[in-house]
Amino acid sequence: MENKDKSLIIFYILLVVTISTVLFSVDMSLEKPTGPLNLAPLPLSNISLTKVVEINNEKFYNLLSDVDNYPQILPKNILSVNIIDQTDSSLIYEIVVIEKGITSTLLIKHDFFPFEKQILTVIEGDAKNTIITQKFLNEGNFTKLITDVEFHLGGSLTGFGFLPQSNVNSAMNTILSSFIEYSVEKTFNEKIVDNLYREILKRSADKEGLSKYTILLEQDKITPEEIRQELYNSQEYNSAIFSNNLKNIDELSDETLETINEFYEIILRRNADPQGLQYFGTLLESKKFSESDIRNELIKSSEFASLPVDTRSLDIISKENQNLINSTSYELFNKYAEKKIIRVFGIYLESGSMSMDEIKEIMLNHLK
Repeated sequence: MENKDKSLIIFYILLVVTISTVLFSVDMSLEKPTGPLNLAPLPLSNISLTKVVEINNEKFYNLLSDVDNYPQILPKNILSVNIIDQTDSSLIYEIVVIEKGITSTLLIKHDFFPFEKQILTVIEGDAKNTIITQKFLNEGNFTKLITDVEFHLGGSLTGFGFLPQSNVNSAMNTILSSFIEYSVEKTFNEKIVDNLYREILKRSADKEGLSKYTILLEQDKITPEEIRQELYNSQEYNSAIFSNNLKNIDELSDETLETINEFYEIILRRNADPQGLQYFGTLLESKKFSESDIRNELIKSSEFASLPVDTRSLDIISKENQNLINSTSYELFNKYAEKKIIRVFGIYLESGSMSMDEIKEIMLNHLK
């Protein structure tokens, strides 16, 4: 199947996310039913949504076609999209969504009639047999989307069928706004910054952050990797990971625990505390930090800077590497390196896990 046909499925994934967001979240701030209390209300069965989007059909089409980019457009709600099977006229795909900490996997069958009509059917899950039919209408620089939904909710989702239709409309508008926002033209450096925000903070870059980091990139005063580390070190990121995503220590692998404890022993001369194991272990196993990232964070830490004179032997480090670290320190600061500096950098230099360029950068920027 050609990419242009396959790509039209993405709007349906969007709609599934919209429905899932409504079904899996009960936000008390949303509109509540008004008027006399109905002791036996009718469940939500059919809705029709019409939305005119201020973006031309071709551009909107291309935006929705990028399956790999989909989790980046809605980073807080989309964990993955995976096409399982496809023919010339249909697709089966799996989408994993998360809302209010609840994760749901839906299996979708998509039948398409290029550029005219799309039909989507939930074939697995508590929304099984829910059918979504949508039409694309081109209106010059605008696109009109007409969507009809026939709900079939069972199991754990039965009660959610009684939510007001206005909540569904509100969720739909929110999701579409995220796509439209993502479609705004950006420079190369602006895309780098915005993508990093979406990857790490799970949101688009705010105007202040976008402007700040874009200017620094253009002036070659910062690298994308340095932006990444600043975002990982931000209060916003750490608040989110500590409140929502930290693994328990018993959930971490023995290899992870051994790796982190080894870093602590070499650099800070102690075993890792439980907080350190949880924090760095989660970052490592979620692939947000590499081993070298964790090592460098500990070397840059205030605890390492405040450590007293190291009494451990330097015999495990060659004289050549000791002299190399000493001469680099003298070159940078007009003084020889402390023993703790020689030992830590020497161990990693001997093992080949650090280069002298990396050591020099850390010494210059963090160990003055």
